[in-house]
Amino acid sequence: MNRNSIYKVMMWNIIGTRSQLLRDTIAMAIAYTVMSLPTICFPAVFPNGFHTASVGIIIVSCYVLAKKASQVCFNMKTKSEFVTYAMLPATNAEKFVINVLYQTVLRFVMLLAALLVADAIQALVCLVFCQSAMSLTMYVMDAAFSFLMLSDSFYPIILLLFVQSTFVLGGCFFRKHAMFATVLLWIAFPFVLSAITGSLIYLALHVFDSLGYILYVDPLGGSHVALEICAKVFVVVVTVLDYWLSYRLFCRMQLINNKFFN
Repeated sequence: MNRNSIYKVMMWNIIGTRSQLLRDTIAMAIAYTVMSLPTICFPAVFPNGFHTASVGIIIVSCYVLAKKASQVCFNMKTKSEFVTYAMLPATNAEKFVINVLYQTVLRFVMLLAALLVADAIQALVCLVFCQSAMSLTMYVMDAAFSFLMLSDSFYPIILLLFVQSTFVLGGCFFRKHAMFATVLLWIAFPFVLSAITGSLIYLALHVFDSLGYILYVDPLGGSHVALEICAKVFVVVVTVLDYWLSYRLFCRMQLINNKFFN
């Protein structure tokens, strides 16, 4: 990949959507401010104060990031946009990486800027009416790091990448309502996986029973460690597979697509 091409195309995207980025930042700053002010004005209703607001802000931010990840093909929705982006001097791999970075890293920076603006507004309100102020940003960062440090490993970060990769794949596969369709698949997937797993276990038990063997797993033994390792490997493999499939769909995208699928 050519870093110079990636930089130029990324700047082309930012300059072309700077007004939209500004509007989104202002909208999120207003949303964060509205979520934080009630905890200041009504301490009896919200005894935990900024702890409650920080959890709500993190939930809203995760929703926005998932929504934007499902809009990874944001600059290829119309025929003119598709032709314009296809003519830019960069490879398909570079354009895919640029779009993913735009809708993840840049959007995260946008949310961080909105949080700082909201923090400044609520601090000003607190100084005017309460003669004291606290940092909303520090509460949000503390809540976020508490989640990321649930374990000693990088598993929470890998899990976040896994979730993000599924929405990127949904954005490359579905043409309309990508996030809604991806969430529906998220709901259906556990049921399908449970049905397949249950069928395989039943088949294995039937085979072992016909051979005269008894299948027994000690719940207090080391099997939970093996299951944890298998789960982590599964998440990593599926995450890589999601990004690879997303890239393949991105490369195969055509000027005239299906009404619902790319």
